[in-house]
Amino acid sequence: MSDNAASAENLYIPYPAASKFLSEQWGITAEELAALLWLGWEDGGLTAYRNANEFTDPPQVLFLKDEPQDLFSLLGSCWFKKSDLEDFKPLHRFVSGKDLRERWENKLGIPVESFIQAKIEESRLLDFSILIGSSSEDTLSKLEPTQFDNVLFLLEHIETIETEDMAISPSLSSPFQNSNQKTLAMSNTERARHAGNVRHSQPNGNREKREKVRDRWDSGEYYSRNQCAEKVSQELGMSISTARKALINTLDPENWIAKK
Repeated sequence: MSDNAASAENLYIPYPAASKFLSEQWGITAEELAALLWLGWEDGGLTAYRNANEFTDPPQVLFLKDEPQDLFSLLGSCWFKKSDLEDFKPLHRFVSGKDLRERWENKLGIPVESFIQAKIEESRLLDFSILIGSSSEDTLSKLEPTQFDNVLFLLEHIETIETEDMAISPSLSSPFQNSNQKTLAMSNTERARHAGNVRHSQPNGNREKREKVRDRWDSGEYYSRNQCAEKVSQELGMSISTARKALINTLDPENWIAKK
């Protein structure tokens, strides 16, 4: 093995070891790890790399660049920076569609799927269709009810709905942490959310950039959301993943079909 490869091994660790570390440290599941990679480091997630055993500066894994994709199945080829894992503190937790159905099954007197669908249509529940071998442009509204199990949802959205619609205290609903950990995590999250709002709201901040991405998509000049994200992200100086996430649940431009 070359000196470069040996050096890289000291900085990067493969998926199995990274998954074990995150599970022991934070209780993060493999499904959650896929979602954290989808979020990316700048949005409170993680960055993954390929072939870190061969290169000193391995390429990043860009999950949203090519389609179709099954992010869950790509985890095995991922490597992670040791320093990233040591510094990581989860600001977001995720619940699978399967777990969410079981979680809400006894609390609703109507079909769980119809309630989940309603919350998505109200833009109160964001669905991450990243565990299936389909286009990253798919949303739950295009999936059959039996495919709910392959979708992830943000725990913070779920707890808000439980508090506002079901009168359930968040401290009683979280499956992840004991009360002390929960308090710490909520405190960290609030601080991060406040700092993020200040930063993103500044002129040419992330919030303004995301609005610009949506405006460009509305122009109808791009044949797919991925193409729009790739082109516009370079112009605005933002990551492809952040630009692509800005287009989640956006409507098709009026003149888009004619151009396809």
